[in-house]
Amino acid sequence: MAAQRLKKTLTAHMLICEVWTYLIAGGLGSLGVEVAEFLVEKGARRVILVSRRALPPRSEWAFISETSPSLANAVQRIQQLVKQGATICALAIDISSPTAVAQLSEALEALSFPPVSGVVHVAGVLDDEIVLSTTPEAIERVLAPKVSGTLTLCTLFPPKTLDFLILFSSAGQIFGTPGQALYASANAFLDALAVQRRAQGDNAVSIQWTRWCDMGKLDYNDFISAELVCKGVTDISRGEAFRAWTHISTYDVGQAVVIRSRVFEPEEPLPNMILADIALRRKANSPSTPTAAQAGQPAQSAGDMPSSPAEREAYLENLVRECVANVLKMDSSGVTSKEALINIGLDSVMSVHLRGQLQKRLRVQIPATFTWTHPTVEHIVKWLMEKIGSKAAR
Repeated sequence: MAAQRLKKTLTAHMLICEVWTYLIAGGLGSLGVEVAEFLVEKGARRVILVSRRALPPRSEWAFISETSPSLANAVQRIQQLVKQGATICALAIDISSPTAVAQLSEALEALSFPPVSGVVHVAGVLDDEIVLSTTPEAIERVLAPKVSGTLTLCTLFPPKTLDFLILFSSAGQIFGTPGQALYASANAFLDALAVQRRAQGDNAVSIQWTRWCDMGKLDYNDFISAELVCKGVTDISRGEAFRAWTHISTYDVGQAVVIRSRVFEPEEPLPNMILADIALRRKANSPSTPTAAQAGQPAQSAGDMPSSPAEREAYLENLVRECVANVLKMDSSGVTSKEALINIGLDSVMSVHLRGQLQKRLRVQIPATFTWTHPTVEHIVKWLMEKIGSKAAR
């Protein structure tokens, strides 16, 4: 590794050179393979994919869909990269393990590749839990890839020994995604580490991404997509992500946020002021988009509600039951005040949609964990009475 430490970053730009080697931690996951394809498109000819999982022998690749279906897509795409003239090497190493530095150092020496010039860390583990339910095992599981794993890479590749170090973080800690306190903490570590290395003259950057399209499990994607909409953002395509990456690399920054604003109605409040400069709004009374009233869901301000507390409570109860019924696609007569919504079919994705409907109808910001802490219509109405009921009385 001595030759590695002689390489210096000469520019803030992310340069890809066919002479050097590039390493991706978490390389066999969906994001890792996407990054490998991007690097090869940019001219890389030697890419090392580091992952806890091992690829089967090449002699078994013809039967990969039967023997290792979870790796079939990665293998097929690696084969395409090889056809394009790239050398792709997969190393089965857990970079968060105590012996990872020695293992990875020995493996790189054994390959006899040119020095590693760029490193991309995309590895990560999700384990959604509310803070009160978090266990030591969950903390270790989520923090290990991003904290211990990144420290392994930093030991092998100290500041100013790489042309670039890209750390994949998440915009979730900006907006607050339910159940992801641990994941946000792990990503915050990446953000701070990139800034520290940048201060030492290194070309490191932590990119806080919104969700990439078509990544991960379908049901979980539905939940995240719905949650993002409530936060005022949406996902991005692969092409948009890499254009953003390329653009970021031209700036001397240690961290960057990549998000896309969803389209807001003309008077709809922004859920987060980070969107103030990028928010997109429909034109008032746009013929292509019905207004809330035309859609049968008139937006209500506090001043539009009944002034009597009893009437206001009844109004809110009917509105909440209507929104719940709409999300569950059932008649509102089947929604009672005291029954837990989870018992009548409300799941995590639906709870996000319910929150979004209530926010839009009542023009009020509702916490991400709202349906967890307010499990019945009665609980929701009580909270709404305290939150906006007093405003209506004024």
